[in-house]
Amino acid sequence: MKKNIRVLIVDDDSLVCESLTLLLTKKEDMVIVGTAGNGLEAVERIRELDKNQSELPDVVLMDIQMPEMDGIEATGWIKKEFPQVRVMMLTTFEDEHNIRRALLAGAEGYLVKSSEVSSMAEKIRTLLTG
Repeated sequence: MKKNIRVLIVDDDSLVCESLTLLLTKKEDMVIVGTAGNGLEAVERIRELDKNQSELPDVVLMDIQMPEMDGIEATGWIKKEFPQVRVMMLTTFEDEHNIRRALLAGAEGYLVKSSEVSSMAEKIRTLLTG
């Protein structure tokens, strides 16, 4: 039996969070463990899942530009506390500068928000398998 992939979606645009939640839960191996509106909420959400002995997300889909704490800073905090959690950055444009910064902070990959959901799901699976 295949293990479900637990995903946390982090984006300050609630429409993006809701859309990704609806689309990814249609994939039989994807489970959304929560959403967050900024990097600080993401870090707190992961800590809460860990404290409540819930299962941590396997993958965090992390927007880069958000208020309070951006996705790059949040990635650094998440990778320091929970190195087993994979982070895939979400971006509107292929901005090499921010993508490079995100990878240096510990992100393992990035997705352009305009990607098709089937492609997005496949990239998430690939991220987990290496």
